[in-house]
Amino acid sequence: MLILSRTYARVLRAARRFDEAIIANEQLLKSRPQDRAAMYELGRALHSAGQRRRAVETLALTANEGSVAATRDLCRYGARGRLKTRTEGIFPPEDYDSFTKSNPTPQPPPTSTTTHFAVRLGAPSSPNNQTLRSLKEQSHAAWHVAHDDDSSPGQQPGMFDLVLPAGAVLDRHCLAWLNWAIDQTACTTVRADHDHFVANTDARCDPVLLPQPDFLWTENAKGIARLAAHGPGEARIAHLPLTLMTLPVDEAPVPRPLPDAPPRPITVIIPSRDNPKLLLAAVSTLLSQASEPDLVEIIVLDNRSRTRSAAVLFEHLAERANTRVLQFDEPFNWSRANNFGAVDATGDTLLFLNDDTEMLTSGWDRVIAGLLADPRVGLVGSRMLYPDETIQHGGFVFGMDNGPQHEGRWFPADDPGPAGRWIAVRQAVAVTGAFMAIRSQDFHALGGFDGANFAVDFADVDLCLRVRKRGMAVAYCGAITLRHHESVSRGLNLSRIQRARMRRERRRFEARWGEVARYDPGYHPAWTRTGCAYDGLQAPGLDEIVRHVLAGARAWIC
Repeated sequence: MLILSRTYARVLRAARRFDEAIIANEQLLKSRPQDRAAMYELGRALHSAGQRRRAVETLALTANEGSVAATRDLCRYGARGRLKTRTEGIFPPEDYDSFTKSNPTPQPPPTSTTTHFAVRLGAPSSPNNQTLRSLKEQSHAAWHVAHDDDSSPGQQPGMFDLVLPAGAVLDRHCLAWLNWAIDQTACTTVRADHDHFVANTDARCDPVLLPQPDFLWTENAKGIARLAAHGPGEARIAHLPLTLMTLPVDEAPVPRPLPDAPPRPITVIIPSRDNPKLLLAAVSTLLSQASEPDLVEIIVLDNRSRTRSAAVLFEHLAERANTRVLQFDEPFNWSRANNFGAVDATGDTLLFLNDDTEMLTSGWDRVIAGLLADPRVGLVGSRMLYPDETIQHGGFVFGMDNGPQHEGRWFPADDPGPAGRWIAVRQAVAVTGAFMAIRSQDFHALGGFDGANFAVDFADVDLCLRVRKRGMAVAYCGAITLRHHESVSRGLNLSRIQRARMRRERRRFEARWGEVARYDPGYHPAWTRTGCAYDGLQAPGLDEIVRHVLAGARAWIC
């Protein structure tokens, strides 16, 4: 009877009858409150039903009693901090101070040259100045405190300028590592990471672990980098993935202005099948939030809808000027459907949009126009939220143990992410095709989506990599936010046929892109590669540090 009860609960969850699965497991636990298998299955059912908080509480009870499967799921769901013991030496982000104490900065490899640093202090250099004290403890001795009337080091070979914020405290190997990176890369700017003191203590918090140089996010006057040495010559930038400076707690950051430009004609392409309620919300919110709705052309691709309600909506949509409903009478192929719609598009910009989204950001069309006005930007994506106000998509991360995954998944919508990355405008390795904007001429030059190899999954990521291969950036824009009822219209990948198709497409993607599909220049090597991205810290080895620094020159190019 016990086996039948457990099996029945699992079958209910597999059939997406999540509420019934929850009840079945709760009833089983009433008679067997210590049944770890039922507790674990209850946690999975709660998570599938979107009750993440209860799911985490339930899985934590099971994991901390020794369940390997529950431990794995907690880490995958971004709740590593609920474990009583660390796994594989990985520290949860909330235990950052312990991470720094357990992992002091190593010495750099020896170098053949010595860089002299002209250090400019952000506060008077009194004997008690904590910045000056940290300078005197440096393992690299070639430095001096520069003054405002000193000549620029840009005119002096072998000297680099280092401007330190007020209250900065340097790691004792800070200058030695900067010297090593300059020697190894011949770059004229070397950046490193920083963190902050907990108020009124010497404990550390809030690390800013930088990506490889990113012209959208780090490389400007209002970028997030705070520790950088500058030398003479044409700007070439290297990044050291080490926290070499600690600052007092920052004041509230000044919001950076969003990209902005007058909107250009844009064609929105939306495949849909028998999903009228959500499709109406997708179209109406997109138009109501546009600054120039008359410049927005809508093309809906009817993929064999059968219901009367869908037909009525299509008739209603077709009454709007600049809106068309085209028949896509083929088995569902997301890539081919979007390519089909792009042929008839008249806009300068194409926006591929899922029919299960709702636009939440006013003036989204101006932001897209502002980003695509920069010829260095080839494609634009957005932030997506689940209906329960948790993040569904904050860009992609490559190189995780379970393949490409969405950043920020299941974190609260008001969580800005590490260093504010989920609300930032920055580069990403890829973005979801649920909202993806690209110049029409670029899309056609690239040959569109690859429907022959990627009917549903990985087509969007594949296009992003082809954009990057042409030397253009994929821009993630956290300032554009949509609600996404993920996979409502076509369902999740639960059937045997759907899972098999997804595995085939993943194998094709990995075979095509190789190491590019596993390397993410935006993902700092101190973040764990197991479970959920940005949910654990692990000290990178010396070989990882060296590889990261030397890879910087080709960071965002495939």
